[in-house]
Amino acid sequence: MAAVAAGEIDRRIRVERLQVTRDRANDEVRTWALDFKLWAMRRTATGLSGGMREKVAEQMVLREADVAWTVRVNARSRTIAPETHRIVYGGKVHEIVGILEGVERDDSFHILTATRPDQRGSALPGG
Repeated sequence: MAAVAAGEIDRRIRVERLQVTRDRANDEVRTWALDFKLWAMRRTATGLSGGMREKVAEQMVLREADVAWTVRVNARSRTIAPETHRIVYGGKVHEIVGILEGVERDDSFHILTATRPDQRGSALPGG
């Protein structure tokens, strides 16, 4: 597949980090807070190329992705992990189910997300 053109990276996404604290009763309190924002290209999972689908199968993603975000590699984007991060775009939570690197180019990678709720929840605070 051809390189991702700069004009295709046209969505500003919020990358939120899970914060786990304890309340006075020593119960775990899980909240999400903005970690940073990134520019990304959005594709539906049905729009993924055949090579990318094979790579997803190799990595055995546990939940089926419905959106793939292509982001440029940088110091911040390298910190993204499915266990501790999620993406918010257009008021909708996208839970990270996998990350694919080096599929098309070495300067970008794909973050596979699912918009269906699961045990971590999908509601935004106050929403």
